[in-house]
Amino acid sequence: MISKYERVSYNDIFRATCGFSLENLIGSGTFGVVYKAVMSFKTVQTVAVKVLNLNQHGAFKSFLSECEALRNARHRNLIKILSVCSSIDHHGNDFKALVFEFMPNGSLETWLHPNSYANQLARCLSLIQRVNIAIDIAMALEYLHDHKPMPIIHCDLKPSNVLLDENMTAHVGDFGLARFLVQPDTTPAQSITSTHGIKGSIGYIPPEYGMGGQASPQGDVYSYGILLLEMFTALSPTDERFRDGLSLSKHVEMAFPDQVMDILDINLSSTDHAIEDFLDCLVSVIRCGLLCSRELAKERITMNDVVKELNLVRAKLVRVKFNSRVVGIDSMLFVSFDSRVKFSIFIYNYVKHQTETHQKYNQNEMTRLNKKYKRKTKKKKDTQGSMLFPYELIRNLIVINSSYDQNLVRRHAISNPDLT
Repeated sequence: MISKYERVSYNDIFRATCGFSLENLIGSGTFGVVYKAVMSFKTVQTVAVKVLNLNQHGAFKSFLSECEALRNARHRNLIKILSVCSSIDHHGNDFKALVFEFMPNGSLETWLHPNSYANQLARCLSLIQRVNIAIDIAMALEYLHDHKPMPIIHCDLKPSNVLLDENMTAHVGDFGLARFLVQPDTTPAQSITSTHGIKGSIGYIPPEYGMGGQASPQGDVYSYGILLLEMFTALSPTDERFRDGLSLSKHVEMAFPDQVMDILDINLSSTDHAIEDFLDCLVSVIRCGLLCSRELAKERITMNDVVKELNLVRAKLVRVKFNSRVVGIDSMLFVSFDSRVKFSIFIYNYVKHQTETHQKYNQNEMTRLNKKYKRKTKKKKDTQGSMLFPYELIRNLIVINSSYDQNLVRRHAISNPDLT
């Protein structure tokens, strides 16, 4: 089960964490603690090491479950296991640890509730950042629920289990409670797992789990809906105000849609967007969260529906900002040859990146756009060395797969300075 991973020894981890120094401690959970460490792997030097507390009931089964869940899973929005350690410590006790990619921007929890953490600087996520993160999480769950040969149910989705890399891309982690959905042709779907007990964290557990229901994709959808509402209200589902039958979803539903502005995170503002577009996008996101967090599992939408809906929201946000700040779509732009080439490289690499990292992006569309752009570059050159910017290319770029992300273009340009 764990032979697939590169093995490291206890001594390797002991040295990498400076003897498990408290200065390197970056987090803790039900089954263990996480340290920042310096280890040499193919592509990274700084890693996160999760050390299991094997005295905690269920910790060993959690270790096996996490290894199994991520053994064959490959997605840009899932945390990646780099190595494992199954050994003994200096006192002869069993020692289990997992080595992950290090996420420099920490967990989503610290961004949504910075006041709950000592020495945590106040940080604010913009509207487009929140939408991007919500889509990242949704795509991870969509991948898990459609995973072959057995769908994977996360069972513990919450902000502290969503980690953010240097580009603010979200990665879903902590698969210690994961279930594997067995779907034989002749029997109803059943879930199997290597852990027992309640499936999830208080506030994010779907109602049917509390009544003994089995883990299901609809359960993850409920947890996602609560997380989505939390992202845009900055209210935790375990907030003390939610008692006597009142929950986060009911609190939001009472304000939806007319008073939705009254329940939003006070750090969210419409400065980058017209108030009508801002409100329209927020209503769409909140509606999506409410549909995910329905009491009855059969009334919830699927993660495929969530991805489609949020991609439309993002496309609208970016299109409005792109129109007003970058090119002025309604009027043709003349740009210098060098600027046109630089921007075309950004476009090409963005489309290439999207198609290679997610199968839903159409390779034929990228090729068609690239060929069309090349034909355009041979035409309409003026005497001053400027060229008419391809109007159709910009329009197609904005609407392609309803997922144009201006921030990703900028990040990709920064990470590839030799192309600029």
